[in-house]
Amino acid sequence: MKKTTNYQLSQWDAEDRILREDFNQDNKKLDDAIAALRDASPVVKLLDVTTQSSQSKMEISLADIDLSDYRELWIYPKFSASTTESSFIYLTINDLTEYQTNTSATQYGLVVFTTYASSANRITSRITLLLGDVLVGYDTSAYLNGSQFAADISDLRTVQLAGDKLSKMAFCCTDGVIGSGTRVTVLGVRI
Repeated sequence: MKKTTNYQLSQWDAEDRILREDFNQDNKKLDDAIAALRDASPVVKLLDVTTQSSQSKMEISLADIDLSDYRELWIYPKFSASTTESSFIYLTINDLTEYQTNTSATQYGLVVFTTYASSANRITSRITLLLGDVLVGYDTSAYLNGSQFAADISDLRTVQLAGDKLSKMAFCCTDGVIGSGTRVTVLGVRI
């Protein structure tokens, strides 16, 4: 019986006898190779949450995740264009209310960004949280409308909370709702 070059998987010819053990060995090799790729990647998908109803505050629990294994979180919010009705949405951490910019001004949230219902499906954002002795956050957004493109990187903001103490985050708005069908994906970057 022939074998593949890289993983020595079975390649049967017409006259070869097919045995269950060959399939089992091949499946184990594939499983081991996929696990090695997963373990070698520094980026891990931690959560993927989609709202089922419109709400003014979308809470996301991180309590079951050991964040001491990660140096940063990448948060990808995708607000529902048809049901989100808010001009500003901000991200809070552990229900804290004091967030600092480089000018020491207290802010509503660690990250604040503008949304418009008519353009929500054309905006791509990534919120980065740096996990250290204090949390540092910023937002990178891009807006694409036909041939028009705009990008923005928000100022760094900090909150007096060690990264391994982060247990909850919430997207909040005071002037509307975060629409049903809004999706938030959280990735962790390992140390």
